[in-house]
Amino acid sequence: MTAHGPAQRIPVRQRHFIASKLLRDPSHATLAEPRRTAQAPVRFCGLVTSTCSYELHVGLEELLVRAVHDPGDLAEIRATVTAAAEDDRLGIPVRRDGDRIDIAYRATILLAERSAR
Repeated sequence: MTAHGPAQRIPVRQRHFIASKLLRDPSHATLAEPRRTAQAPVRFCGLVTSTCSYELHVGLEELLVRAVHDPGDLAEIRATVTAAAEDDRLGIPVRRDGDRIDIAYRATILLAERSAR
């Protein structure tokens, strides 16, 4: 399950972000309220939850080499992410350093454990 944070709640950013994610990996699902929605089924099962958040930094080309479903989508993904370095269309940190594009994905890990009975 992939959950996207508050920056993607702005409709234009959300549309661009989800479109680029689906091009890269069509198996991704999107949650409108990531933390609350992801925790609900776990809590229903009686598990105790907590979260741990971090930023995952990756270069665009490294990401494309290992995580693109259809190579025919590479040009569109590159164009969208490159434009995001200038106009913030994806709502995630994208930085250009010469020819290199760096992306920072905000990630939250949902931790669940059984409560003591």
